[in-house]
Amino acid sequence: FSTLTSGQLLSFDGFFSNEVTAGVRFLDPASGYVRDTIGGQAAEILVDDGTPRFPPIESGNPTTGDEGLTTDEVTSILSSALEIASRARGQIRRPGGSSMRVNISIVDLDGDVLGFARSPDAPIFGGDVSLQKARTAVFFSQTNAADNLMGADMPDDAARARALGNYVNDVRDFLGDSTALANGIAFSDRAGGNLSRPFFPDGINGKPNGPLSRPFAQWSPFSTGLQLDASFNNLTRILAGNNHDTCTSPTLDTVRNGFQIFPGSVPIYRGSVLIGAIGVSGDGVDQDDMVALLAVDTAATTSGTGFNNAPLAIRADNISVGGGHLRYVSCPPTPFIGSDVQNVCAGK
Repeated sequence: FSTLTSGQLLSFDGFFSNEVTAGVRFLDPASGYVRDTIGGQAAEILVDDGTPRFPPIESGNPTTGDEGLTTDEVTSILSSALEIASRARGQIRRPGGSSMRVNISIVDLDGDVLGFARSPDAPIFGGDVSLQKARTAVFFSQTNAADNLMGADMPDDAARARALGNYVNDVRDFLGDSTALANGIAFSDRAGGNLSRPFFPDGINGKPNGPLSRPFAQWSPFSTGLQLDASFNNLTRILAGNNHDTCTSPTLDTVRNGFQIFPGSVPIYRGSVLIGAIGVSGDGVDQDDMVALLAVDTAATTSGTGFNNAPLAIRADNISVGGGHLRYVSCPPTPFIGSDVQNVCAGK
């Protein structure tokens, strides 16, 4: 870097060739986004050469014994999420009283995308984050989460990253449950995020760190714990010029673009069977939580085909720790524009 001259562009193998290219107008097909509608709701979608990249697709057909989501069910959940966001008061939007703008991703048990859509003018970063959220929820809600973490690649630099199996042991010790991450408890990103804070409970100085976090003395926004360590090997290899298709090791392919510890996702079930997850990103985390939970509930009621949110009895907020319970979702009070309705997530 010391040999660079002022204004010189640095090439980065696999990412940037150091050539300045012409800009593209956003929502022109060449930008990767175009306007569309999903279930009658205004939306923006991702395209590749004008072809939709993640249109609603099925992960299975319940009529033949496969418990996965159908194309119509995926479409209904996306449409419900867009409609709920359009009525909800955005926390980060100006002027005050503007509606939410969010990105919505739905995935199957392998983390494959079943559908993606975004509200018009939603933050661009939320596309990747919503997918991380959905994949994280479905990863931790499966009974093989512990095995997959324990089977992950060992760190290339043990002085800077931990073996991921250590986090499994930490969670089990912290919760006093030797079956944790293998017992099918439904984990939202809020519940997993509770365990990923440098203080537990969050925000109370002097408390111990959550089991998925580094201790506060070692913690930084760039080194949070499991979130970084799961991507540490591939990140350092990419910086060394070796490209990888994923951020994580093969046993973590479900979360191949990395774990997310911000709220805004819930797993999706058919009865008591896990079939996927939804992730929402683009506004305050309570708002994102609300859209995820209510989108599944609303679409389930409309569709009447048997999918829904996780049964109450298996949700992570049943887990007692430190004199309290993990949170599953946290929804804002009086969230809808022009309405004084409260407790909109109760019983969902």
